[in-house]
Amino acid sequence: MVDAVLRRRVERLLHGDFIPEDFTTLFLSLRFQSNGMQTVSELGNFVAHPDERERGISTDMAKTFFRLLRFQTFIYDTGGNINLSDMPVDVLMYMQETIKTIDNKLLWKRTRLKQKEAKRVAECLPAKFSIANKRASQIKRLDTKETVLMHYLLTAPFTIAPAFDDVRLFNEFAHALIKNGLLNTIELDALRRKSPALSLFAMIKMHRCNIIIEDGDKADLSIGVQGEYMLCVNARARTPTKMIPNLYMEAPIFKTYLSAEMWCEDRVLQALKTNPSQIPEMSLELTRLEKLSMI
Repeated sequence: MVDAVLRRRVERLLHGDFIPEDFTTLFLSLRFQSNGMQTVSELGNFVAHPDERERGISTDMAKTFFRLLRFQTFIYDTGGNINLSDMPVDVLMYMQETIKTIDNKLLWKRTRLKQKEAKRVAECLPAKFSIANKRASQIKRLDTKETVLMHYLLTAPFTIAPAFDDVRLFNEFAHALIKNGLLNTIELDALRRKSPALSLFAMIKMHRCNIIIEDGDKADLSIGVQGEYMLCVNARARTPTKMIPNLYMEAPIFKTYLSAEMWCEDRVLQALKTNPSQIPEMSLELTRLEKLSMI
């Protein structure tokens, strides 16, 4: 049975006279009825838990990114000289995760292994090491493929995509509305006109939330810009090195194709140009003109 109150909120979206709370109510209602649409559940959970998250696609992406980044700083600190007789056990896990982020053509060029075979070889590596007290020590000889792959993974750069973008968010939001009887397919074009407002709403709800990554550390989410001044939400966390123990780095976790200059009022735009990490918690709002504003 279609919820009449939720349907009226959707109608307000379609007719252009909505209020931001309409998105809040819709996502809270859809978070457990998303029909497998991960971004709908994800944003619903950000609405429900604005302070801290420990699971979901954003958390998964942040955990992987900072784990691999810390692996890179570990390699940097060692000067690339890994002692296979005594190394952190996490190195074996990091190598398996790194494979998922490497371009297949580059992997083949450097190792002559396709990704499927490389994954299989990497999965066999732990059996060549003894593990105790979070340390790994090589106990069996590596074959040629294992040696080549391990050497490459210890030095390979990695890239990782944001957890989701505004295109996926809109498509999955529309799909969830249709599946719940709250939207007709003939109304998709009208809803699409509210796609920028949807993305701005998402950024407001993600701004200043903390994500638990590992060992009790947290990644702080904040609105930012990337590329040609396109709005995004960045995850920022500590990635220490021996030389810089308090080094912090960040990566986009939610990507949009919205120009900051077009979709932000002046105070927000100036803050983004100077120090976006200092935009206070709970200070952003979505205006009726569908722009980001600072209270």
